[in-house]
Amino acid sequence: MLLSLLWKLAGFIGGSTFDKLLGGLADLLQRRASDDLARFQTGVAADKEVALKRVEAEIERVLGLFLDGGLLFCTSHFVQDHCSVEELLFAYDMVYRRVRELGRARRGMG
Repeated sequence: MLLSLLWKLAGFIGGSTFDKLLGGLADLLQRRASDDLARFQTGVAADKEVALKRVEAEIERVLGLFLDGGLLFCTSHFVQDHCSVEELLFAYDMVYRRVRELGRARRGMG
């Protein structure tokens, strides 16, 4: 429905104007996301312990969504500039440990 409306709007106002409108919207959304990320990074950087707890909570949240399987953690993803080596090692070690714990629990082994 939304795509249909956008397509009609594009035909009504012309291609280049519509492209400019979409480009402006994309820029606005990107700036807002960058601002949110910057605020998050500042908060995380203020306290290392809080940062690691946030990483842990996010990993637990994502793992909880896929308790029945179907999730693939991949080490080849681009590492963001705001991630410290400590956070990366913590995340890797935690995922390694938790996935094995969840697997054993699922198989009734522990």
